[in-house]
Amino acid sequence: MKAWFWWGAAAGLYGAAWLAARRQARRAETDFPPTGELITVEGVPIHFVRRGIGSPVVLLHGSDGFLQDYALTILDRVAAEFDAIALDRPGHGYSEIPPGERATAPVQARLIHSALGRLGVTRPLLVGHSWSCLLLLYYAWRYPRDVAGLVLLAPWVYPGRSGEPLLRVVSQPWIARALHPIFAPVRRIVVRHFLSDAFHPESIPTEYGRQAESLWLRAPRNLAATARENSGNRKALAGFSPSRVSPNIPILIIVGDCDRVTKADRQALRLRAELPHIRLEVVAGAGHMLLHSAPQAVLQAIRTVSQLSGEIQADALSPQVAPMAVGSDPPLAAGVGHTSSLAHGSEDSQNSHGLARALVMRFGWNSAAYQILNADIDHWFSDDGEACVGYVNRGGVRVVAGAPICAGDRLAAVALEFENESRQAGQSVCYFGAAERLRSALLALPAHSAVPIGAQPGWRPESWGSIVQKHRSLRAQLNRARNKGVGVTEESLRNPDLAVELQRCLDEWLSTHGGFTLHFLTEPVALSNLGDRRLFVARRHDTAIGFLVATPVPDRHGWLVEQIVRGSAAPNGTAELLIDTLVRSLAQEGAEFVTLGLAPLSRRAGVAPAHSLWLRLLLGWVRAHGKRFYNFEGLDAFKSKFQPDFWEPIYAISNEPRFSVRTLYGVTAAFTGGAPLAAIARVLIGAVRQEWFWLRVKAGGRSANRGPDQPAASSGARH
Repeated sequence: MKAWFWWGAAAGLYGAAWLAARRQARRAETDFPPTGELITVEGVPIHFVRRGIGSPVVLLHGSDGFLQDYALTILDRVAAEFDAIALDRPGHGYSEIPPGERATAPVQARLIHSALGRLGVTRPLLVGHSWSCLLLLYYAWRYPRDVAGLVLLAPWVYPGRSGEPLLRVVSQPWIARALHPIFAPVRRIVVRHFLSDAFHPESIPTEYGRQAESLWLRAPRNLAATARENSGNRKALAGFSPSRVSPNIPILIIVGDCDRVTKADRQALRLRAELPHIRLEVVAGAGHMLLHSAPQAVLQAIRTVSQLSGEIQADALSPQVAPMAVGSDPPLAAGVGHTSSLAHGSEDSQNSHGLARALVMRFGWNSAAYQILNADIDHWFSDDGEACVGYVNRGGVRVVAGAPICAGDRLAAVALEFENESRQAGQSVCYFGAAERLRSALLALPAHSAVPIGAQPGWRPESWGSIVQKHRSLRAQLNRARNKGVGVTEESLRNPDLAVELQRCLDEWLSTHGGFTLHFLTEPVALSNLGDRRLFVARRHDTAIGFLVATPVPDRHGWLVEQIVRGSAAPNGTAELLIDTLVRSLAQEGAEFVTLGLAPLSRRAGVAPAHSLWLRLLLGWVRAHGKRFYNFEGLDAFKSKFQPDFWEPIYAISNEPRFSVRTLYGVTAAFTGGAPLAAIARVLIGAVRQEWFWLRVKAGGRSANRGPDQPAASSGARH
């Protein structure tokens, strides 16, 4: 009875707290209703205030915060000279986050970008305070063409780690809903404490304090958004760093020398070291809330950046083209052109490669995205320069590496633009290695056929440790390699001796693989041109015996294991140890996805086979007899033994009603280097020779049964 009593009392108190929290929220919304307009983006409202005319200036508050940060300070002054738009960021104030999403910088950037597009705002100057500075740097990296410049007020860009685990827990929506009633009684005290630190050395303005105490953290979504923003965002920001923001975007930072929240030496100065072109101003005697303590300095910063942006744009329109720094990416400019298939090493080809890389690092979602930067792959760019396709042209078929590189909501439009241009050139299109995302997007377009070609395993790195713990055979392989003295470390190729060792391992590995050499997405990575790839080296007795190359999948915050190489001296378990070291490193870094790539002809994704009878028969024959030139079943078994968290179907998608022989020929030519019939003939001759050899082995075995002098199984070991 005592237990029931205490449980009942706790439930009663929790219910009372829940009712009180709801009452507080309703009263706050009655006392301080939305002051601006609401626009719906992805099914949720975004609250904004817009005043003035001129070039657009978008004003974003910190965490926690609301658009009153500007409406009660400098909004009217900005509106006297510019088209000023102040927003409640998604998850704060009266703006919401779509169900199932989190208030991360990528999600907020996407929603704000869509909202500004709906409002007809083009190339705005962005002003951010505190946490919004991180958001704006990400925004400028993701949408460089849509940013005139940045003004960063008391920036918070580099998080600490002390409270991140707890904040990540609270950021879970259902946990925030459960905790919010318990938090509600002390919410005003907490908000007042935060405001005291932020306004130091000044006092909190009365009206601002009243509204903040009422509206901040009033709802579970506000609590979850604030917790998520302050938890580091390392997973969501995988692949991004401030140093990747284009130097063509003018940036000005203002900090106060009395700021307790974001001290300049830990934030602004560190940021300036990453982006040397940044201008930095320090306001004497000011704290964190520069909008209140130094409004004139903020207004002057907006004017300065607006002027710099105008000068940069004028230079861009000038007929004279400034030389580009060696090793830098080319500036992103509209009207890039269409297809680039120039000789590798030419200036235009290098520009094409740089632009393609920039798009891959922004939009690369398909696992093969980064591989479009490989040699001998041509690049096509959309008219607006915001999309790219990597492909090879074989037999009148443009065989695309995976999928178009673009924003996910533009896949169908970009595919249609690319296919129309291809059609004018008299060529058809096949997207090889495409995932379900592209197949679903192309359903909106007429005359496309998708053929399942296999499955791709995927893992969430955070679950890797439990996978290894549950599977004894996998642990045994790892221990076998360790017991043989194998160790794995991440390294770079700055040491020329290491490059020689790894090339030796690669040569030894290639010598064990017979048949013809495959090209397109399967040929070995050039060790001299790893780019953004990561290299893990297995050593035994200080000698390299194998290595792994991991390729970024930026828009999934993940990595593709593109290549695993074992030298002749590598003991069993070396490949497993290489994979284990990589995935554990990714888990520590907060990566969200890792894959070993396509398992050809695998049925583990449970997708129905091809519709065409001839194609089903052909794929069935290859599955049954293809092991003579490629061990499909062995590769599938190797990848499945790591117990993937999920399998994704992978397709070849053609822009024709039915997959044709011509398209199959083009795909085969892409992998065989342009001579598929000769390659297939060599394989068939090799298969006949192998069959003849096996028949002789079997005949020798039967003869051995008649006489004790013949070793019955010695020849069979070669198979």
